[in-house]
Amino acid sequence: MKVLAEGLEELLSTIEKVVSGDMEKSALENLRASRRDIPDQIFEEAFMAIDGLLDSIPRRRLGIFIVIAGLDKSGKETQAFNPYGLPGVKSIRSYLEERSFKVLSISLPSYRTILGALVGAYLEDRGHRSSIERPSVKIVGNLSSEYAWILWSLDRARQNLKVREWLQKGKRFLVLSKRWTESHLAYQRALGIEESRILKFERNIVQPDFTFILDIPAEEVIKRAKNASIHPDRYENMDFLNKVREGYLDLYKRQFPGKIILIDGTRSPEEVNKEIIEALKSLGL
Repeated sequence: MKVLAEGLEELLSTIEKVVSGDMEKSALENLRASRRDIPDQIFEEAFMAIDGLLDSIPRRRLGIFIVIAGLDKSGKETQAFNPYGLPGVKSIRSYLEERSFKVLSISLPSYRTILGALVGAYLEDRGHRSSIERPSVKIVGNLSSEYAWILWSLDRARQNLKVREWLQKGKRFLVLSKRWTESHLAYQRALGIEESRILKFERNIVQPDFTFILDIPAEEVIKRAKNASIHPDRYENMDFLNKVREGYLDLYKRQFPGKIILIDGTRSPEEVNKEIIEALKSLGL
């Protein structure tokens, strides 16, 4: 599936205006009729995401929402889910399930979806995430960072619908997500996108109760990527990653959004895991 950057940018710009209230939702249908170079699948996914972004109806929230965040290669996947069964690491999900929580697991970007695949196509086209099965999507041309950030928000909005429903089910229902709005703020602020603009767009997105940030320096990211023979994407360079790390530390200092726990991610996975489990216990989980 190919999509022209020019058409995608027009779509994202229109979506932002609709979500902010500057345009009627019908503007999207008009755009769909005029821009036949944008596949219908993208429009359909975007429409469903917009429903989540515009839904401001208060809902009773009973469950708990936990996010694990940090720079790429900081160990989020291992600590949250430990998919490769690294010895000495009890994943957050396993720990919580042992404590009788029913866990909804989310990993962003959701590369297996159309919206998540668009994020992947924007980040790189060199296949270093080829192990992740995802729809074949290619962005033709240059998509401006002025609007590219909306792709991440739309992806999150689609997941947000599931999060809302899950948290309504009961006190033992828990959402565990790798990345959420905090990561978006850290990365996009480093690119010059205003925090207020993102927060306005995501004002109806559910925010976590607790966020664990795995803190590692930019040099460690580059080192780990090199050791794993992973080609860097457009965001993985030293200067940019330093800015992103500063963004994460700023969120920690402000404790925004929700309670944030900072974890030294430069240690061994076993040591990091031990501290996370102890922190979960201290939170009463």
